[in-house]
Amino acid sequence: MYRRKKQWTIAGGVLLAVIFSCIWFIWLPSSHPSPIPSRQAMLAEIRKHSFGVEAQEIVDVISLDDRHVYAPYISKEGSYGQSFWRWDRNQWVMGGILDKGEPYVWELDGKPSKQYIVYHVDPQDEVGMLKYHLLRGVHYQITDGWQRYTPSVQMSISVPVQERRYGAIPVPNDWIRVMEEEARINRSERSSDIFGWMASSAQVRIVWHAYDRKGKETFAEHSVNGSSYWDGGLALRFISSINESELEVSPSP
Repeated sequence: MYRRKKQWTIAGGVLLAVIFSCIWFIWLPSSHPSPIPSRQAMLAEIRKHSFGVEAQEIVDVISLDDRHVYAPYISKEGSYGQSFWRWDRNQWVMGGILDKGEPYVWELDGKPSKQYIVYHVDPQDEVGMLKYHLLRGVHYQITDGWQRYTPSVQMSISVPVQERRYGAIPVPNDWIRVMEEEARINRSERSSDIFGWMASSAQVRIVWHAYDRKGKETFAEHSVNGSSYWDGGLALRFISSINESELEVSPSP
């Protein structure tokens, strides 16, 4: 009786060890990601999820950190697309593709402090410069005698588009500070507003527009309005285009 009980105890211990090992393997990421997939392997994976567009060439493989890779590509049909890769559950997975190169913001692991502006401009658009802006509108609020005034913000960066027509640009730290501060204020207002009527934060957004090689504002029509695919683990945020006339201060390219 004692021997049988001991055997069941050992068997139960082995079973639990197997279960915990499986959970560890499936759910916990490896501390040392394996080498990035080859370009041929990337192309094959992109083709599985593309919408009638056959990826033909990986233009570059850009490591944003040891667990995130940005790989712009060109399709057989001549479109300039983007693919996004991450290390997940002990393997590299393609988190998403855009079959056009319009700018998006990629937030790594859902962390506001790690954001990149990605783009891949079609040469047919003859773009010489991309301009990105962080905008925050004026906001004024009075609640129970308490007043809050938020001034407008416009921060800008210029990205030359010459031979290299793609990129993954880190969102500037001062932009991230503005976004995080506005998010913190918004959370605080909502938590203190019982009915949800008064909480209202100034809108913070990133926008973009393009200039040709002569410095004239242009629209990158061949680089926008494409198809897309991404899974639930990829945090991509669309960036709206804007006309220079809509800005408070119209900067030179």
